[in-house]
Amino acid sequence: MIKEASKVDIIDYARQHGYELNLNNKYGTGVEHDSLVINREKNTFYWYSRDFGGGSIKFAETFMDLSFQDAVRDLTGKEYQKAEYVEIPKEPFKFKHTPAWNTKKVENYLINQRKIDPEIVSSLIKTSYLKQNSYGDCVFTWNKTGRIVGADEQGTVRDEARFGNTRGTKKMIMKNSESNYGFNVTLGTPKALYFFEAPVDLLSYWSMNKELKDCRLISMNGAKEQTVVNFLNQTIAAHGVTPTNGIYLGVDNDFTGHKLMEKFRKISFQDVETKKDVKFKNLIAGDTQINKHFFDIYQDLGTKHNLDWKILAAIHKAETNMGTTNEPFEKGMGYFLGTYERNSKSKPVEIDVYDSLNKCAEAIKPFFDGENYQGFRIYKDNEGKSIDSSSKLTERVVYYFEKYSNEGYKLVDEVLKDWNDLLKDSMKNEKPTEKMENLKIESTMIPVKEVEYQHENGTYLVFVTNDKKFQAEIKNKTEVVGFFEGDSPEEIEQLIKIYGYESVEKNDVKELDHFKQNKEKNVNNKNKEKLNTLQIER
Repeated sequence: MIKEASKVDIIDYARQHGYELNLNNKYGTGVEHDSLVINREKNTFYWYSRDFGGGSIKFAETFMDLSFQDAVRDLTGKEYQKAEYVEIPKEPFKFKHTPAWNTKKVENYLINQRKIDPEIVSSLIKTSYLKQNSYGDCVFTWNKTGRIVGADEQGTVRDEARFGNTRGTKKMIMKNSESNYGFNVTLGTPKALYFFEAPVDLLSYWSMNKELKDCRLISMNGAKEQTVVNFLNQTIAAHGVTPTNGIYLGVDNDFTGHKLMEKFRKISFQDVETKKDVKFKNLIAGDTQINKHFFDIYQDLGTKHNLDWKILAAIHKAETNMGTTNEPFEKGMGYFLGTYERNSKSKPVEIDVYDSLNKCAEAIKPFFDGENYQGFRIYKDNEGKSIDSSSKLTERVVYYFEKYSNEGYKLVDEVLKDWNDLLKDSMKNEKPTEKMENLKIESTMIPVKEVEYQHENGTYLVFVTNDKKFQAEIKNKTEVVGFFEGDSPEEIEQLIKIYGYESVEKNDVKELDHFKQNKEKNVNNKNKEKLNTLQIER
């Protein structure tokens, strides 16, 4: 029965039960709950505002308020359409782009509306990372070792009727873009990686930190764990560098962003050659900002109960991300403030933050001696047993208590949630930034003219860059690493500059390194000879 119940089409089931949906070819969305999305091909749903989903049975449990057994009975007790998921093979990406005559709309949108640094925008346009299509949209191209493997399209005109009040503008990924990849820019040698949820967030952080060098800035198009893993592996393979200076997660200051940070926060690994530790670091937008109204509450209750106010702030942050409702950061991650059950049919409700934290302070008091907080034993499981200090919630409280104590905090009227909001806020009272003389994007998409031709011994590529002409044998680009074979150290070096380390065979890389070492030795020997000659002449 369970198997049969799982095959019931969610859309048909919802219709027959009078549950209203907005439908298109691929998806259905709830009329009452617009964050409910049903994937028609896979016959699954996800309720984004509640952060859970499932198949037909879970849908019946959630929206028809049925137990598991009753949901199965209801799904199999009537005639419903059966859903059969057929996986459609993904076609290769083709960059279909109709360019505009100029880039004025893109420049106006990014510079004047989103406050992105003009020099950065200009550099991206010149290097073909940023384009304007015939609709006036921003097109952010996804560069992967010299090839465009995908693109973001960001509208430049608000249309709330089409795209809603929250989003406002067109945002989409070009069809058949490479999965778990995204817009990225490399500055020098990528010894550090910076991840953001969208291209505009990436450009906002860069605008605030124009001194950045030897790093790679990456947009994930959301908060995607697999994208982080893919770019880490691809950076090591294509650039021959491990990001020993850190992997920074510059995600939004919301539940989704925090969940990604929690997945990576305690993970680290070691570079095989240098033995240096590589760690994931918190770069969440506005993460140490504290609302002034809440700050007054923390201090008042801290004084009243003789507690360090930062403990109360850390608990509020850990449970609800300093929210005003009883919705917890994650299921099971609330006790004093985040009491809402995520699989509940009802919605989170507003809470009295002062009253909730007052009860929290009374519970904490026996474990606090005025300076040190012992064990965080206030948290209990469903059976009333204390949760030990290794629990996820406790770790999160300790993390923010130490963060506020060691790194500080910033008091604000309103906590900002993404890097573009932070950029615009930072520019309110500041003068325009000085021109940066050496803004250089280390791009594998450098200007290059290339022509392929057939020969009886194989297929060759003739490429011209910096007025020099080179030739290389081509292997199957889509199937092998090292799809070019260079004939000289200079040719190999140019191939790496244009197409990345992945483009050439490992033996060619070794040959180039050997050539450079010998060249350096010869230069050093000549310098020694000159020095000896000078000494003799004296």
